[in-house]
Amino acid sequence: MMQSMNLVIFILSCFFLKFFPYKIYTQLAKTMIMANYSVALTLNCLSICNVSIPIALCLFFMMYPIMVKIDFAEILKMSKMLRPGFLTLFLNWCIKPFYHVSYCIIFFRQCIQGFFIINW
Repeated sequence: MMQSMNLVIFILSCFFLKFFPYKIYTQLAKTMIMANYSVALTLNCLSICNVSIPIALCLFFMMYPIMVKIDFAEILKMSKMLRPGFLTLFLNWCIKPFYHVSYCIIFFRQCIQGFFIINW
């Protein structure tokens, strides 16, 4: 019984792997067709104060599993050690913005030519 089960799984996996690229191409084509017609207009109507509700829901469901796994006892322990928290805040708010702007200037100069007031 187990060997026949393994054989069925093997045949299905071979079938799946054989036609996987075609599945991807059809999904891409379907997505492009849907994006050009009704779905984009419908999703655009579902916004409140320039916030897209479907995107907000997708982001919520993407982040929710991560948020559930947070151990709040560890957060309380971390609040007693101030140095790592201040280091993280300093890096994220004082160093990274300038780093990312310089990275953008180096690699995407043509794309952002009129975006900043700075003349290069």
